[in-house]
Amino acid sequence: MDETTNPEVLPTERPIEPGEEELSHSDKFVGILSSPGETFAKMSKFPPRVIDWLLPVALTVVFAIISNFIIMSNPNIRLALIEKQIQKAEKNFNSMVEKGQLSREQADDQMDKIRDKMEDTGAIGARIIQVISTTFVVFISFFIVTLIYFIFSKFALKGDGIYASAMVANGLPYYISILSIVLMTILSLMLGRFVAGTSVAAIINYDSQTFIGFILKKLDILTIWALALTGIGLAKMFHSSNTGKFLVTIYSIWIIWGLITFAIAKAVPFLDFLSM
Repeated sequence: MDETTNPEVLPTERPIEPGEEELSHSDKFVGILSSPGETFAKMSKFPPRVIDWLLPVALTVVFAIISNFIIMSNPNIRLALIEKQIQKAEKNFNSMVEKGQLSREQADDQMDKIRDKMEDTGAIGARIIQVISTTFVVFISFFIVTLIYFIFSKFALKGDGIYASAMVANGLPYYISILSIVLMTILSLMLGRFVAGTSVAAIINYDSQTFIGFILKKLDILTIWALALTGIGLAKMFHSSNTGKFLVTIYSIWIIWGLITFAIAKAVPFLDFLSM
C-alpha cells in the first residue's frame, strides 16, 4: 500500500517488511561501526529512540569527567597545564593593557584571581563545578549542533525526517568520541602532558592558533570517521538516496565553522575556547 494513503505510516518511517524486528541498541552500536548505511537504513523504518542518542551522549560526559580526573591527578601534567593557562591569560591581559582596555592594576588583580582559581582546581567544589560544566557543555553543544544538522537536512537537502531523527544520527557516532577520550587520556599519561584530542596538532603539540596548526588540528581520523557516520546517518534517517550530498554538507559545516572560530580566536584571544 502506498505510504501516502496509509495512516499507519508516519512521515519519518518506512513500511516494515513482515517479520522484520527493530534492532537492539547493542546491535545498532555494532552496526554503525561495521555497516553504518545498512544499520541506519533499518533504523529509519522505526520511530527514533531516545536511548539511541541519550546513552552515547551521557557516556561521553561520564568518560570526559573520568578522563579529566585521571589526567589532573598526575601532578606534572596538572602543573604544566596550569602554567600554560596562566601564561596564556597573562599574554592576553598584557595585550589588553597595551591597547588601553585595562589598567596594569586591573590586569594584575585579574591574574591573581586566576592563579587562586587554578590552585583550587583539585578542591571538592572545583570538582563539582567541573562535573556540572562538562555535562552542560556536552549536552548543549549536542542539541545546538543537532539543530543545525536538522535544518540543513530538512530544508536545504529536502530530507524527510524530524528533529529526533537528527538526534539519533548525531548521537550514535558519539561512541567514537568516547574512543577519542580514552586515547587522549592514554596519550596524556604516556607523554606526560595534556593532549587535547587525537588530532595531529594535539599529538605533536603544535600551536593550533597558527593556520598550519588549524590544518593539523583537522587531521583527526576519529573526528573524520565520526562525521562520516553522522552524514550517513542523516541521509538514511531522512530517507535520502544521495548520501554524498549529506557527507559534503557535514564536512563543509565542520570546516567553515572551524575557519570562523579560528578567525574569532585570532581577533579575540579570550574566545579561543570556541575553536577547541
